[in-house]
Amino acid sequence: FDISKKMIRQAIESARHGGYHDRATFFVGDGNQLAFKSESFEYVQAYGVLHHLPNPGQTVREAARILKPGARFFAKEGNKTPLRGIFDWTMRLFPLWQEEAGPEPLVSSAMVEEWCRGLPVDHQIAYRVYLPPHLLNVLGNTGACWLLRLTDLLLSHIPGIRTVAGLILITLYKRGPSPEAG
Repeated sequence: FDISKKMIRQAIESARHGGYHDRATFFVGDGNQLAFKSESFEYVQAYGVLHHLPNPGQTVREAARILKPGARFFAKEGNKTPLRGIFDWTMRLFPLWQEEAGPEPLVSSAMVEEWCRGLPVDHQIAYRVYLPPHLLNVLGNTGACWLLRLTDLLLSHIPGIRTVAGLILITLYKRGPSPEAG
């Protein structure tokens, strides 16, 4: 879902062209007021979405509300890292995309902890992608995938370096028995 009718029309058209329209449902909706019954989903994902929203914490609260006990929420966002200036500089020189972020264009683990405060969830943070996308694009898909796996494996275990990756991966686990247990 998306709050923009135009984006929903684009998603429907992409699904038609991709041959999976019959397995997808699209609708206009607001992430701050999800039109779903509480505890109705086993998985919720928001990849690269939270930083576009005016109130990402409210959206996380809504996602936690609609999760069944034992269910999960997944998100991937740009990490608030001291090395972000390198990425911003390369994007000014060689833009790869036009970013239209909201008031919080980057996410930190402290923000995630604040969003989760008082919610019936446990959270896990991981960090990935230590190389600028400009370098990865030059390598091609096979080379980029290989180098990403290698650098993520090596650098994600080094204290002081592991948290400077370009992406922060967020997983929330709603407390309670797993949906499969019932």
